[in-house]
Amino acid sequence: MFKTSYVCIVSSGHPGIADKITMKQFQQARHAVVSPDGREHLLERWLKEKNIRRDVFIDVSHFMSLVAIVPGSELVATVPREIAEVIARHASVRIVDAPWKTPPIEVHQFWHRRFHKDQAVVWLRGVVHALLRH
Repeated sequence: MFKTSYVCIVSSGHPGIADKITMKQFQQARHAVVSPDGREHLLERWLKEKNIRRDVFIDVSHFMSLVAIVPGSELVATVPREIAEVIARHASVRIVDAPWKTPPIEVHQFWHRRFHKDQAVVWLRGVVHALLRH
């Protein structure tokens, strides 16, 4: 449906990070990490491959938990851009580019082949695709 990338979010009043985050700041910061149901995100594998280490302060299972955790803290969270934009609408955070070119995230729709020609499902897939297409 679309491709996106990772960005970092920090508290609007973060004392050490302004409009950009450097690699040194990224590695020295404490991080809030999202690990849904014990699954590993593409980003986690990529960071390991690039030997980029983080000081994980808190590990949560839902992205929206960051709304209550990042504002007013010195934590950094690395999330998909669209999720960062939603969080920024609901919390006092700033979106800053990651200090490296992040791996792209491809978002796809999946459905059971039994419903491939079901008219209601075809319609719903079309609506979702039209709404999320960039």
